[in-house]
Amino acid sequence: MTINKLTGREEFFCYTLLIAPPILGFFSFPAKYAIVSLYFLFVYVNYISDWRFRKISFSFPLNIWLALTIFHVINAYIKNVPGVDAIDMLHGLKIYSCIVIFTYWACLDFKKTVRLLTGAFIARCILVLFLLLLFPHAHENSGRLTGAGTSATGLGQMAAITGIFIVYLNAIYKKSILYNLRLFFFPLVVVLLTQSRNSLAMILVSFIVLFLVRGRTKKGFFSVDLILSFILLFIGLFVAFQFFSGSDFAQRFDTSYGEDSYFYQNYSTGTLFDKIVGDRLFYYIKGWEFFLESPMTGIGMWNFKNLTGGDYPLHSEYMVHLCEGGLVAAALWLTFIFYVIKVIINDAPNIYIKLAASSSIVVLLFCGIYAREFFYEMFYPAYGLILSLHFKKELTTNLQNDLSKNQTII
Repeated sequence: MTINKLTGREEFFCYTLLIAPPILGFFSFPAKYAIVSLYFLFVYVNYISDWRFRKISFSFPLNIWLALTIFHVINAYIKNVPGVDAIDMLHGLKIYSCIVIFTYWACLDFKKTVRLLTGAFIARCILVLFLLLLFPHAHENSGRLTGAGTSATGLGQMAAITGIFIVYLNAIYKKSILYNLRLFFFPLVVVLLTQSRNSLAMILVSFIVLFLVRGRTKKGFFSVDLILSFILLFIGLFVAFQFFSGSDFAQRFDTSYGEDSYFYQNYSTGTLFDKIVGDRLFYYIKGWEFFLESPMTGIGMWNFKNLTGGDYPLHSEYMVHLCEGGLVAAALWLTFIFYVIKVIINDAPNIYIKLAASSSIVVLLFCGIYAREFFYEMFYPAYGLILSLHFKKELTTNLQNDLSKNQTII
């Protein structure tokens, strides 16, 4: 099978791939992660007959990612980490498939792929708000927006990632004020309602880059800068109001809950929490200690929670690879990241795409400080967009060479 442009089938695949996870997660559907993973693999197999798709699948950066996935799973098996099974390998192949699929689509039609991703992520935000209206009981006691089986932080990060694709849209089309206002409305609402601090910072990165991209209306009278200024003013007033009103959101930024102590302890697990960064401080310190104990191959994927008796898995993409995978996993992950950065520097066609791609990697790497991104599909379409900048040039060159050879033979 060979296709030369994206069709209605690709639109169907894109929306179902990205809409299914929040629906299944909200209702805590049995085997939800396995279902999503199998669907990604199903879509992957649909394109495997195209030589361009195969070339991307077995390219250097994707081989590195595949090696990272296989290493983490086998390493966990060798170290007898409780609960690790074939489903974890399935999750890893899902992410590998996700990167390949969106790289391939963006190679065929970069602009349409950006539009599809923007629409799909905005649809996710609307869906989350719609489900919460139907099922208002599904939220945390603190008042933060969440859903059954889905954390408030995860929802906020999902919404904030939408900003990545909105920046790309402006880099390509220079969208109008009202258009940007509509695009940012639902993601911003979700971020604010989840009260996720890192998600708020993530979406602010996109706002700042939009200032640099400076998309303008067709009439050329107002710039996107104006609407972004109003959005930033709105965020500032909202946060200021929350602080003065003493809301739950304000407490999440407070330095302490008491006059004398800046830390508190979960007495059932012994986990020490910092009042500002929460349990992240514990993750970083304890994760580093585990790395020093087993620097080459780490303690094994998902093993941090088991060894600490804590409440959650290791919430840091950096520490996931360093602590749980050691120097081997960290080297593979960093190799992939450096390759992505190299593509941005060498293959972005203009300064606007370069800014959009750079901001996307900044958002993802910043989020990785606080979040475990490994195995969560919402983070990886953005990597596909960046990698496509390189493969589109490479595939075009190959086609031109083939045509030249055929003309010579004739």
